[in-house]
This record gives sequence, structure tokens and C-alpha cells, in this order.
Amino acid sequence: MKTDNKKYDKLYLNILRIGQSRVDTGLSYNELREELINRGYDFKNDCIELAVKQWFYDSFYHRGQEDNPYTSVVDLEKHLDCSFILKGDSCLRLIEYDKAHKSNLAGWISLILSVLAIFYSIFHDMLN
Repeated sequence: MKTDNKKYDKLYLNILRIGQSRVDTGLSYNELREELINRGYDFKNDCIELAVKQWFYDSFYHRGQEDNPYTSVVDLEKHLDCSFILKGDSCLRLIEYDKAHKSNLAGWISLILSVLAIFYSIFHDMLN
């Protein structure tokens, strides 16, 4: 099944953002899945489902994990309705991404303003 890759470019970021928004209450895999389906992601595609499960496993911490072993993405099947919390490293990745995105935007704005300033000074000198 072919997917629109543009649509999925921000899948992992969306997962982290959803987790960040639920850090005070936790998030189950099934809640995340439902939220992503509501945003238009196709979970009928097994590759998408597996990718989301692996990212969820890598990025979230299972509360009560000490009492109920959760050692691989395969174990997620037994914990689909359990509450998970976004890991600190995952949250820091999201924060760093957002900072880099803002820095890139500021860089582009600076470049555009400097080009406009150059054109202004050239035309201003030509008119005088």
C-alpha cells in the first residue's frame, strides 16, 4: 500500500507532541493510536503501525514497569491501555528540534532583510 510520504514527514514529531501534552496524565498506546487516526494517519498499513509502536516503545516510559516486565516492543501488546509518560530524552529531542526550527526561521528572515537592505541601498544611491 503506497502512502503519501509528505503526510507522514511529521509523524514522529506528532507522537512526541501528543506525549508532551499528556505528561501530567500519561498516555496509553491506544489513546495515541486513536489521536493519530483522528489526524489522518492510516493504521491499516502494518508498516505505519509497527513504526509507531517502535517509536512509542523507544520514547515513552511505562509507569509500574518494575512490577510488570516490559522489555521489548513485542511486550507492548500486553500494555496497550497502560499509562506511559514521555521520557526526558524524548522531550529534549522535541525541544531541540523546535529550537533548531526557530533558528532556521530566524536565519531566513535575517537573510531576506539583509538582501532587502542591500537592494534599498543600491537603489537609494542610484536615485541620489
